[in-house]
Amino acid sequence: MTTKEYRTADAVNFSTLKHILTSPAHYRAALEEKREETRAMLLGTLTHAVALEGRKLGDITAIKPEGLNLATKEGKEWKATVGSLPIISEQEEADINLMALSVQSNIHAAAMLGACQQRETPLFAIMRGVGCKALLDAHGTDGVDWVIADLKTTDDASPEAFARKVANLNYDMQAAFYCQVLAASQQIETEPTFFWIAVEKTAPYTAVVYRSDEWMESGNRKVETALERLKECRASGKWPQPWQGLQTLPKPKWA
Repeated sequence: MTTKEYRTADAVNFSTLKHILTSPAHYRAALEEKREETRAMLLGTLTHAVALEGRKLGDITAIKPEGLNLATKEGKEWKATVGSLPIISEQEEADINLMALSVQSNIHAAAMLGACQQRETPLFAIMRGVGCKALLDAHGTDGVDWVIADLKTTDDASPEAFARKVANLNYDMQAAFYCQVLAASQQIETEPTFFWIAVEKTAPYTAVVYRSDEWMESGNRKVETALERLKECRASGKWPQPWQGLQTLPKPKWA
């Protein structure tokens, strides 16, 4: 299955489902939104390709020579030769390769990825009556235990900073969602073990491996809430906005 086929498959993924925690209206808006790939998304995708799949940037991108202005005649001629390949700078090339090297040099990350035979694997499952899908960065099994590894690029890989990111971006829900989809699709009775591999986007490109154990309870609770809310909205045909009615605005402590 190609990435395009996966993305158009009629099933719910985490990226959209998480919005229903804010409100059903936010979920519908995210579902209908035409998302364009940002620069950060592109660089993240390329980092995954190099760090997890061992691909070479020269095979999947065009690296713009330092000092070349794409607005000039020379720049336009060079751009015409690269076709549809994404264009990155030499600095971006260096950053991606150094992030990948940091991940591969981390003994815990290397061991984790060594236990994950599958890369960028699309999985589908019915959960609480809802068709769901997930594209796992890396997962595998030794025949008994199942493991999922998820690579995250970040500005700060320290425990304090990454914990804030997990909470703010619902990474705990994503971890639980991926584990549930894998368990359902493979008919696994024991919950898979989930790890984040966090790598910093700038020097020294620190890579850290974190277990998700303490986050799984909140993640599972969010998944259950989201799927039940989605089923209710589908059944009623109503997708309400949040904070309806006359509200009293609380004054924060800092004001």
